[in-house]
Amino acid sequence: MARREPALAAALCSAGSLLGLVPHLMEDLVSGIPERFGISHLVFEWSMGVAVASTVVAAVLAVRGRRRALIAAAVIGVGWVLAAVLDHPGAFTPDAFREGLSSRLWVWIVTIGQGAAAVFAIAALRRSGATRR
Repeated sequence: MARREPALAAALCSAGSLLGLVPHLMEDLVSGIPERFGISHLVFEWSMGVAVASTVVAAVLAVRGRRRALIAAAVIGVGWVLAAVLDHPGAFTPDAFREGLSSRLWVWIVTIGQGAAAVFAIAALRRSGATRR
């Protein structure tokens, strides 16, 4: 891969995961996730809005291969993957999970997209030597 390809791949994977992230967060809202964590719907909506906006900003800036954006894309990617795996383990097992296939699909899109974004962001950092500075 050329020097900028991993950064572009990280950005595309992160942005592509929004196709699953947005519907999944809407599903979380109506499935009682805010209540389970003892927060209001408004707090959940705002905090997830900030998380999605941070994901988008990191993806857009990662296209240029900026060190901080790549670090942010990697950290955000790992964060989304951990949140999905730890909070929704049923999406990764044969057990029933919410509304079935579509619910699983949203979680898988987020997990695969953000996981790949983190891997590509780390690869871009390693290629550029940015981790040594």
